[in-house]
Order: sequence, then structure tokens, then C-alpha cells
Amino acid sequence: MPNWTDEQLGAIESYGCPTIVSAAAGSGKTAVLVERTIRLLCDEKKSIPADSLLAVTFTNDAASQMREKLSAAFEQAVINNPDSAWIQKQQALIRLADICTINSFCFDMVRNNLPKTAFQSGVRIMDEKEAQMVAETALDRVMENAYKTRPEELELLISRFSNGDDEQLKSYILTLYYFLRSLPFKDVWTANVISSFENGSAVTDATSFLAERAMEELTEFEKLTSRLRSCTDSLVNYSSAANKLYQICDMSDELAKRLRSEEARGDWDRLREEIYAYKPLSLAGVRQAKLEKQETTAADEIRYKNAMACKDSLSKKLSEIAACLPCSLETAKSDSKIVGGCFRALVALTNELWAEVDAVKAEKNALDFADTELLTVKLLVDCSPDGKLTRTPLAQEIVSSGRYKLILIDEFQDINNLQEVIFKAISDTPDMKNIGSNVFVVGDVKQAIYRFRRANPKIFMNTRLGAKNGSGVREILLTKNFRSRGSVLDFANYIFSSLMCSDLGEVEYSGEEALVCGASYPEKDPPCTIITVNSDNSDAEENEFRAVAGKIRRMIDAGVPVKDGDGVRPCRPGDFCVLTRNNVSADSLFESFESMGLKVMSGSFSGYLRSREISLMLNLMRITVSPMRDIPMASVMLSGLMGFTDDEISLVRLRDKGNRLYKNVLEISVEEPDSPIGIKCASAVGLIRRLRALSASMPLTRFIKKAYDLTDMFSMAAAYEDGEQKCANLYLLLEYAKKYESSSNDGVPGFLQYVEYILKTDGDFAEALTVTESEDAVNVKTIHKSKGLEYPFVFLCRLGKQFNSSDSKEKLLLNDEHGAGVRYNDYETLTVRKTIFYEHISRLNKSETLSEELRLLYVAMTRAKERLFIVMDTGKDACRSAQEYSRLISSHEILPSLSRRAKSMQDWLIMALIKHPGFTCLGESGYKDAVGLPDIAIEAAPTAEETVSTSEKETESGKGFDSELSERIYQSFHFANDDRLCKSEAKLSVSEIAKGEYDGFYADMPELTDAPAELTPAQKGTILHRFMQLADYEKASSDLEGEISRLTDSGMFTRREAASINRRSISAFFESGVYHRMRRSRNVMREKSFIVRFSDIRAGDQLAEIYAGTQGMLQGIADCVFEEDDGYVIVDYKSDRITSLDNLKDRYSMQLLLYKAAFDILLDKPVKSCYIYSYRLADGVEVELDGIKE
Repeated sequence: MPNWTDEQLGAIESYGCPTIVSAAAGSGKTAVLVERTIRLLCDEKKSIPADSLLAVTFTNDAASQMREKLSAAFEQAVINNPDSAWIQKQQALIRLADICTINSFCFDMVRNNLPKTAFQSGVRIMDEKEAQMVAETALDRVMENAYKTRPEELELLISRFSNGDDEQLKSYILTLYYFLRSLPFKDVWTANVISSFENGSAVTDATSFLAERAMEELTEFEKLTSRLRSCTDSLVNYSSAANKLYQICDMSDELAKRLRSEEARGDWDRLREEIYAYKPLSLAGVRQAKLEKQETTAADEIRYKNAMACKDSLSKKLSEIAACLPCSLETAKSDSKIVGGCFRALVALTNELWAEVDAVKAEKNALDFADTELLTVKLLVDCSPDGKLTRTPLAQEIVSSGRYKLILIDEFQDINNLQEVIFKAISDTPDMKNIGSNVFVVGDVKQAIYRFRRANPKIFMNTRLGAKNGSGVREILLTKNFRSRGSVLDFANYIFSSLMCSDLGEVEYSGEEALVCGASYPEKDPPCTIITVNSDNSDAEENEFRAVAGKIRRMIDAGVPVKDGDGVRPCRPGDFCVLTRNNVSADSLFESFESMGLKVMSGSFSGYLRSREISLMLNLMRITVSPMRDIPMASVMLSGLMGFTDDEISLVRLRDKGNRLYKNVLEISVEEPDSPIGIKCASAVGLIRRLRALSASMPLTRFIKKAYDLTDMFSMAAAYEDGEQKCANLYLLLEYAKKYESSSNDGVPGFLQYVEYILKTDGDFAEALTVTESEDAVNVKTIHKSKGLEYPFVFLCRLGKQFNSSDSKEKLLLNDEHGAGVRYNDYETLTVRKTIFYEHISRLNKSETLSEELRLLYVAMTRAKERLFIVMDTGKDACRSAQEYSRLISSHEILPSLSRRAKSMQDWLIMALIKHPGFTCLGESGYKDAVGLPDIAIEAAPTAEETVSTSEKETESGKGFDSELSERIYQSFHFANDDRLCKSEAKLSVSEIAKGEYDGFYADMPELTDAPAELTPAQKGTILHRFMQLADYEKASSDLEGEISRLTDSGMFTRREAASINRRSISAFFESGVYHRMRRSRNVMREKSFIVRFSDIRAGDQLAEIYAGTQGMLQGIADCVFEEDDGYVIVDYKSDRITSLDNLKDRYSMQLLLYKAAFDILLDKPVKSCYIYSYRLADGVEVELDGIKE
């Protein structure tokens, strides 16, 4: 039994009140969650039925893991309590509990209440990209209608938001549409935003926020002034410069005093006047040290440069304060009216788009996961215009019936606004203001990293805040980390105690949030290591991966120990994980690690759709749909699929520059059939024509498989150095095609349109994995994909990559708490006005983005169990940043206003480490006291030249000529492929062989008509065969209509199919001699199937030659086989359009011979004859087969 800590035990035993558990990384929250659940469900006194459990999380893997752990816990509980009928009953009921993802829960809620929605039975989940295509197509219709019905309103929006066309306006509408889909009650939010513009509250909200930000910047301004004064004190040999700098310090102090005065506080225009009236003192004449008369030393010049740099930072900071106060109050109020009117019109168009998209989805009977959440909210909650929430009758029934007596929510920090409302509605909370007493939630706001999915970590923090303020919610903290060494945790605590706060990270990283070491390791904790690279004149990504691969190689070769259970073992590649913020280039990653003899396990590669093999296959599909597309045509012609050289394609192009390339190819194939280029053109034309016919008659996945076969695509892909990856990508394309087919039947053209949309929106598919988890390989993951995982050694790479700040720079910015901000075209100044509302929302969104990035860094650092390695680029940019930050950081305290200036994760690390005595890679630290600070090690990565030099030395000292290896390579050239295995199918059916004797290729082209389709002869034949398989012959021979009716009523046939059955033919069969022989037989086998090896049967000269010595298989199904005293008789039913029985015998002679050959070895008696019955002729003929000609 585990030794639970007091905090864990408190969480396990919490019951009867709403509980929120804030569980730090590695604190064992899953174990706590499972233990609490199993104790409650096994407690007969509490009598909580196991099927009344609702446990939700965010991934299928997590849900499966929770279900497995609960099942295992129940098995153990039954073993421990074999006489408890209650526990045995609970073990059975747990299978009926809702343990699932939130998406699955909402989809089930919708499916169980379909009559209350616009959807029908069989509703499906729509792919995200398909949903986006539906929205964009619907928007075109909305815009077209708006142009017709209210052109003036549309013209106003275009003139304010666009540059002459409506593309920018469309992007505004889509942005607002997707944002509103993350809100539970969009109409309430939009009404409040419009009202805030009209009544002026938006102005008050924005000015209050920006004035507060200005004061934060002013604090930095004051620190810089103090720093400048200190620098000036050291300029003893620069008297004139020092005098002016002292004056600047005095003026700056006076400005700060006026800005913080009672008169300016709360007076927006007064603050602006003070800032814009300030005129900095000019330093003209004292900028150069050469103008000074006193003798100076090198140290003096450094002090002077530092003072001048500090003065420049002070001027820059003054500009940043002014940027917080962009316009007067009067201008802001004027903007409010303009923006309010435009936003009202924008909302109206967005609502039209909403209705149009909903109608299309209802017609398709498909929805996406966002729809399931919105519909679930609609099913469970009503919202009044003033925002008051009440349960619907359905929600009241769920609560009153006790459907969910126990609700567990894992990763609560990642839920969104919609999900919060849903879980409050089904919990037993009386007023829906807080979670109910039957709710238990677990999470860690420091690991909230899914803002791009509209997750709202403030929900978690507000619930915790409510617990502190007497809301009735109980808060429990799990701070002990049982995963990592103390050195890893000390380093993480040092970094985040300096950076993370309520303004940045949305949580104060104080004592109760800091990680506490709970794990024990045998040896002394090694320090965290900073690996430095310099990428000023080279590729940063390549340099970093090379440095990491080299370090891993050295550690493996040195056998660095890893804790494994109670002992240790040497490290291996699978112990290492390389984390990056975003997907990385496969080329630089593979090249770096393979050069060190290391395999890589990664699903983080980008560029699948643009890879050589997939681009080529897509181009082949493009010219299949439309051969007149020159660029795809040229691409395929120059590839190995068609084999044209550069000179040959030039000749084709020059034949007629005005023609399409394919037309020139077509003409050359006709006019020069015997020339080398004419032969290639004829082959190209033949391939395209065949592919076009196949694409019109085959499902998408089958077409792609056939295209692979016809072009030998896999052989060509395998010839490349990374052939394994290319072949895996081609196989994966089949999976993506199959997934597309599951939700669409638009074939090749529809799939291409889908892919084109993904490429247009900068999307991509994941690349195929060529290394499985069972192989020992270095793990490379994005930080997002590493969440919940742990590795002995973790390397953080590409930390210098700049943040994506698009959320704070788009022309339309939205925030669920503070409304909207827009930039609009100002007619008077002919400029794009950045309104005060835009500045407000932009800064808010930037703070939220930075908070998420900081939490990502926390997640990355806490994945390491034994050692953490940070790769840092120490080029010129990093040195400049370090110098600037050192002027602004006087101690280990970092102001939020400075943290918000970071452009990358590396900037934060420099800020936090700049005062650490051990952080010397960017210059000497000003602090020497390291007491209480974590140990760090600095390690410079070898340069590319040094790596190459070492590699060359190793090569020189390697083994000489290996005669044994040479002989093995030589012998491999004698291998000869068995061509028969490439030309013949591994498994054939009898009908395919028989059909091949007289059938050519005929594409099954659809008939393009709106009239109800008639059943084809083939379909009618299939129906007759099915009747002969299912019918009761005794009943059918005496009452054919009655038997047909019986089968129809039982669902075997539709009315339409039943009407198509040829009664005359079947009645004639029941009067035939062969039927009377069947009635007398004691053994009648209908639809008798078989599968045999070709090598086991006597299959005739041609087939024997093809399949001799191979493992080729033959399969088939005989319509009927019945036994007589001297052997078996095979009966084969045919519905062909023929004029005589002799034609039938000739056509199917091969099929009958193969049937006989197969059943001769499978049955206990020989097949003495075959009987063919023709439905069309209502007659049959017996074929006696004495043998097969040798």
C-alpha cells in the first residue's frame, strides 16, 4: 500500500463538498484520483453506484488509462474483500460508468437528445478542416446576399476595415465567428460589448488599464534613472557629460514625481500632458569621449559607454510610457461611437454566417466538436438577457435523478468557458455559481498550455480564489514532486520564482506553488547544464541539434548511470528527450543525430504535404483530374514516373508555346509514335487516360493504391537515401485518404480540394513514424506533446525562437472578459487608427500569450527526472539582450513590465540568470554571492569544424579493409528477383480468373441523371443469388411469393429488390431435374467457400506455369454443392445475357475446372460433374468433367 503524504491523504478523503486539488508536476495526482474514486465506490455505507461515476479528461489515452487503473484497482479490491457482494457488484457496474473525454461526453449528450436538435440519427463528427471549408463557403453566400440587401452597411464596413476589397472584412467576420463559438452565450457577450461602446464603459475600462500599465512602466523608468545616476557618479574624467546626465536624472525624477501626484492620478488627460510636454535634455557636444580634455583609461571609456547606453534606455522607456497613453479622452469617446457602430454591423453579418453554417451542417448531418459543446450547453442551460443562468428541464432531471453522483474532472486548468457551464449544470450546485459538492477537480494552472484551443486557466484560478474567500469549495495543494532530482527542482524554482506572477503566468510562484523534492536518488545531484552555441554565422537549428546529438553520444559512450527501480544501469538512447517549442525540420534533425549514430523517435516533423514523394503523388492526382494544369504536369513528367529529361520537356514545351503541355504531349504521341520522345509521350498519355478512368469508377483509397501499383511509386521512393521515410509517408497518405472518405464521398477531386485548402491555410499533416516506441531511440517532441511524460535526461532546444505575437497584432482583437479592439481607416487623416480599445486588448492578449509561453517553459523543465540541459545561443543578439537586462535588474527581482518585453524563452532565462554568479557565458555577473542559488554548469558545444575533425580522426583510427563484409556485399549482387511474384497476384478468386478470360477493362461510370436509378442487371443477378442462398427451398417450391414475402419482411430484401426477382426463372429451377436431385441429397451445401494453394491443385498449363514454386492462393465460393452416392455435384447460377447454353459452358469452363480441382482435394469424394443454371434462359445444362488437360 502506498505511503500517502498528508496532502495526498487529505485529497483522497475529501468528500461531501466541492474540492479543487492544485497538483504540481510529478505530485502523483493520477494515483490520488484513482485511490479516492476506488475508496468511495467500495464504501458500502456511502452507496455510490459505480455507474453513476462521470470521469472526464482531455485525451483518449488518458481516459483509457484511467479506466484501466480503476478496473485494476477493483480487481485488487475483490481479492482483498472476497466476501463483499457490494464490491463485486461495483466491479461489474464500473464498466457502465462514463469514463471518457469531454468531447465524447458532449457528443453522447447530443446523440441521446437528437430530437431536440436539428440533426438526425447517424450524425457524424466533421473534420476540423472540412468545418473551416464549410464556414468559408457559407461566408461567400452571406456576403453575396449582403451586397444585394444592404449595400450601404457593407460599404461602410469595407471602407472602415479594408483596402478596397472585402477580403479583410471576411477575415474579421471569420475571426469573430470562431471566437464566439468558444463562448457559451454569444448573444449576451456581443450585446455587452456593443453596449460598452455606446455607453462609454469601454473607454473607462481601457483608460484604467492603460494608466495602470503606464505606472508599471514608470517604475522601470525610475529604476533606470537611479541606475543612470550611479553610472554618472563613476564618470570622474567626463565632467561635462556628467553634468548633463545629472540634469537628466533630476528632470526624470521630477517627471516621475508629477506623474505620481494626486493631481495626475486618475486624470487621463493630465497624465498625457505631462508625458508629451516633457522635453529630454540634449547631449549634443558631449556624445564622444574625444571631446573631453581629461586623460581617460580603457575602464573610463567602458563606464562612459555604459552611462550613455543607460541614458538611451531611459529615453526608450519614456517612449514606452507615452505609448500607453495614445490619445486624448475626447478622441477615445469619438472612436467609441465609430467602433460601436461598425462592431454592431459586424456582429449582424457574423450571426448570418452562424445561421448559414448551421443550416449546411444540418443538411450534411455533421458537426464538429465545438458544435457538440455548444449544443450540450443549449440542452442543459438557459440564459436570460442579463446573463442569469438556469437549468433546462433536461439538466434538472439529470441532477434530481442522481445520474452523476460523482464527477471527476482531470486537467481542470485546460477547460474552456463552455465546459465550465456544462459541468456546473450537471453537478448538484444550487445556483450554478460554483461547482457542486459532488465535483472533484484536479489540475495545475502552471501547466495550462492550451490557450490556442480556447482553454481558460482563469476558471481554475477563480475556483481556487473562491475557496480562499469562503465559497464552500475546499482547496488542497500537492506540492511534493516524486519525479525529479532536487537539482532539477531547485533550478526550476529559481527561474520561475523570478519570472512567474499573477501578471505573467497568472499565478504567484510563491512558497505554496514552489516544487518540493519528494524523490530519492542514490548519487549526489548533478547541476543543470547550459550548453552554449554561437549561431551568428550559421544555421541555429542545425547547430543546436548537432550540439545535443554530440552530448548524448558522449553520455552514452561514457555509460552515465540512470536510476532503474532500486538500482542503476548505463543510459541508453531512449532515456533522452529533446524538447522544442514547435515542429522542427526533419532534415537538420536526422542529419545531426544520424551523424552520431543515433536513431530519432519523433512525431514533430513539419512539411508532410510538401515532401517530395507526397507532392509528386498529389501532382499525379491533379493531372488525373485536369491534365491541362501545366505545373503539375511538368512535375510528373520530370519525375521517375514518366522519366522525361530537361531537354525532352523543353522540346515538348517548344512544340507549341501557346498550347497546354499535355496537348503537346498528346500531339507528339500521335505524330511521332516511333521516336524516343514519342514513345515516352504515348506512355504518359496512356497512364493519364487509365488513371482518369479509374478515378471515375473507384473509391479514393483504392484509386491511390492502384496509382501506386501502376507507377511503381514505392520502388522509386525507396531508391532515395531516406527511402524508408518516403515509403512510410506514402502508406500514410492512404490512411489520410481513408479518413477523408469516412466523411465525404467526393473522390479524388474533393480530396484535392481538401488538401489545397490545408496548404492555403498553412496547415499540414503529421509525418509517418519510421521508428517505433519499442526501438531504442532518442525522443524528440514538442513541449505540448511531452505533457504528462517524463524522461531521465531532457534537453531544451530552440529557446531563442521568437514568440508568435499574431494574437496581439491582428486588426480585430477579441477578449472574452474585456470586449473587442479594432483598428479602422480614418477618413480625415487617411491613416489606420490604432484605437485605445485596440491598445487595451492588444496588451491583454499579449500578456495572455506570454503567460502561456512561460507555462510551456515550466512544463518543459519539469519533464526531467535526473538532469536538465538547456541549449542557449550566445550570439550577438543574446549578448545585447544581456547587457540591456543587466541595467534594468538590480537584484534577483524582475518586474512584470520587463518580463513582458521578452521575445523568446531564452530572453526569460537570460533575465533570470543574468545576476547568477555562475552564468558567465554572456559576460561576468555583477554578483558574487551564490548562497541559496542553484548550481549551474556552463558547457560550450564543439564547433562544426571541431566535430568534423574528431570524426575524421575516428575514421582514420577505425578498422581497415573488411574482407568478410566485402564478400557479403558482393554476394548480394547475385540475388535475382522472381519476376513472377511481381506479375501475379498473391491471392486470386476463381471469378477473377474466369472473368479475365473474356473481359477487358471497363470503368464502372456512373449514370448522370436525376431520375431514380433502375437496378442494373448485375444488381438483379446479385439479388437472385442472395435469394437462392437464403430461401427455404421446400417453401419456395410450393409458395414462391410467400417465401419472397417472408424474406422481405425479415429485412433480407427491400420491396424494390423483391419486385426485381425473376419469378419465372426460379419457378423453372424448382421444376428442373437438378433441383429434384438436390432434394434427394442428404448433404446440400450452399455458398460453399474454399481457399487452397495453387501448388496443391491441378490448375492447367497456363496457371501452373505462372504459380509453380510459389505460395499463390486460390479462393472462391460455389453457389451450391450437393452429395450423391458416387460423388459431388457443383451447381453454379448465372444471370448473364446469353443466347444458348453452349455459350455459357464455353464462357465458364475455366471457372468450373478450378472449382472441381479445389473441391477434389477438400471433399471426401470426387466432384463428378458441374451443373450451370441460367436464370435468363430458365434452363440448365450438366457438364461432365473427366479431368483437366495436362
